[in-house]
Amino acid sequence: MTANIAFTRAAVFEGARRLWAVAAFVALFGVAFGVAAVESGLAPLQATIMSAMVFSAMAQFAALELLQGPVAYLSLILVVASLSARHVIMSAALSSSVNQLPLTQRLLALSLLSDANFAETQTALRRGERDLGVLFGGGLVIWVSWVASTALGAYGGDLVGDPSVLGFGAVMLCFFAASVLGQLRLSQGLVWPVLAAVLSSVALLPVLSQGGNVIIGALIGGVTAAVRDAE
Repeated sequence: MTANIAFTRAAVFEGARRLWAVAAFVALFGVAFGVAAVESGLAPLQATIMSAMVFSAMAQFAALELLQGPVAYLSLILVVASLSARHVIMSAALSSSVNQLPLTQRLLALSLLSDANFAETQTALRRGERDLGVLFGGGLVIWVSWVASTALGAYGGDLVGDPSVLGFGAVMLCFFAASVLGQLRLSQGLVWPVLAAVLSSVALLPVLSQGGNVIIGALIGGVTAAVRDAE
């Protein structure tokens, strides 16, 4: 019989303690996003609110590309949705544990879901831990870091200067590449769908506007995954 799942304050603090180093690293991206968002035409307050509500570095950076000139809202929605679709998979992976909590605690536990606190929680559950306060606590410390550093970059962009000079572009590229590779290591079945999505996105870049190629690439990757699951 599976042990009952709990959600305690002590575990929230423990989750924050475990992921504070990740949160400090995330701050680099938050500063870079704040600077880039203001340079793209957002007000500092808008950039900060965006980070507080969206809480997705990949989706937010991609959205900035589509905010240049007239906004194609459908493309914007589809790009953000495709880049955030992995949260559905992560939530499903945690469902057997999360669904043992009352509804309010369930929503709170998943409200700040990210790659880092998902991975930490999965590891904790495999060790036999049964308190999902770790999931929320880890997400909370990363969220606070992301929002605060976005505000720092947005309001103090003149002091930060061009993020590319500090090498943020290369660091972000490596970080996102490492995130994808980490997912591939967890599931070898994702190799071909990811490869199909990347190659098709690159091939369509000269034909479609930026963002459009990502949408089609994501769809091709999804179809590839569905076909392989059906085999």
